[in-house]
Amino acid sequence: MTMLDASNIVLLFILTFLVTLAVAYMVIKISFSKNIVGRDVHKAWSSYASSVGGISLIAGVLTPLIFYSDVKALVIILSSLLALVIGLVDDLKRLSATTKTLLSTIPGIPLIIFNQYYPYPYIPFIGEARLILLYPLIILLGYAVALNAVNMSDTHNGLIVGVLLIFFSSILPLAKDHEILAFISSMIASLSAFLILNSYPAKSFVGNSGSFILGSWVASISFMERIEYLTIIALFPLIINGFSILVSIRGLRERGEITVRPVKVIKGLIHGNKDPRAPITLANIASLRKPLRETEFVAAVYMLILISTILSISLFYVK
Repeated sequence: MTMLDASNIVLLFILTFLVTLAVAYMVIKISFSKNIVGRDVHKAWSSYASSVGGISLIAGVLTPLIFYSDVKALVIILSSLLALVIGLVDDLKRLSATTKTLLSTIPGIPLIIFNQYYPYPYIPFIGEARLILLYPLIILLGYAVALNAVNMSDTHNGLIVGVLLIFFSSILPLAKDHEILAFISSMIASLSAFLILNSYPAKSFVGNSGSFILGSWVASISFMERIEYLTIIALFPLIINGFSILVSIRGLRERGEITVRPVKVIKGLIHGNKDPRAPITLANIASLRKPLRETEFVAAVYMLILISTILSISLFYVK
């Protein structure tokens, strides 16, 4: 099918929503039966959720195949599946931080192999940059940054899913062709469905598998739609969060290697940890002066992303 009309887009949204929700419930049931669960450390009570619930998000790129398939679809799906495999291995086996970072460049390979990129990125107020030889390396680096920035920002119930729901909903009107419109619509549907189970109190965590899938979506759409700078500005808070963590812990570290947590949870409130060894994160900064409820912090991040997204889209029209 080469074109999608409004009715097909609505049908695709509904199908993706239902498939994601159904798969997510199945994963939760299997996770608890197989003890593949994690404790929610930000709760005042003993709360557990599926550690690999984000697997269900793959429906966001597989369902559109009912309506559309071409080389762009193949690139997005291959990238998502590669990200899923890497994240799932990390969920179940725990890869070292260095290994995980290097592997996170792999989902960018399909984009390069199938030549689905334009090596002339647009920079606001400057114009197009000619990066023919350098651009493939930028793509691999971009995927690594996207996957790990999303992964490191997946800290609280509903946070990263809600953030990317805002992002993809904002760029939906910018889609240049029908296949990308279909995939972004399906991604929004999948995120909307999963948010039901990931919102406070979460029954399902995104996990490394889910966060890597989401990171691949961000990178794939950004490079294919030539909105690299828009994505950087819109999701700049996530990039800064990841960068500040790396600086404060002095390099790449797996979560298990970080002995001091960025926040403390006392009677259900998040308190920023003032220990100089604590990683500097958005949650740490936001709760240093005044303790916050988890829902308050997540809402604040949503607002921050909404502001940065509005700014990025405004610059998109400055040419």
